[in-house]
Amino acid sequence: MNTQNHPHAEVLSTGIPGLDTSLCGGLTANRIYLLEGEPGAGKNTTGMQFLLKGARCGESEVYITLAKTAVEWCGIDEAHGGLLGDIYSHEVLPPENLPPPEAQCTMFHPSEVEMGTATQTMLRVIDERKPSRVVLDSLSGLQLLTGKQFFSSRDCTVLLLDDRTSAVGDRA
Repeated sequence: MNTQNHPHAEVLSTGIPGLDTSLCGGLTANRIYLLEGEPGAGKNTTGMQFLLKGARCGESEVYITLAKTAVEWCGIDEAHGGLLGDIYSHEVLPPENLPPPEAQCTMFHPSEVEMGTATQTMLRVIDERKPSRVVLDSLSGLQLLTGKQFFSSRDCTVLLLDDRTSAVGDRA
């Protein structure tokens, strides 16, 4: 482990040798990182490599998706040679049985209610699994203030993936 730039902090390998070299060994543990890029730029691949490296080191890891279905996760697993079986994945998708927005009696926008539920689910999964590495896909539309406070009190390193589809003013 190279701690040259982080003398008192643990550094976690990303699982990508060239990236680790650029980062002086990897990512400082127990921090939150935003990985942002256009669709197809390699965000998911980077996240998967990060989690696979943790699995190879015997660490606990969690992949939480607000964007991909179980079928899409299987496709990602196949693309990574079926190696993702040890990684706990959890999809947080809005319930299909919610009444249409116009039938909901609330002073909150439906997306705010859905994201509140998604955030609660995400926090519950992390509390139950106690991972050392987390990848959260996708950041778009998620309010992170609660998430940031939550993660700061846990011993986990988090990669937040964002595909730049949100408007500039919408980013947290």
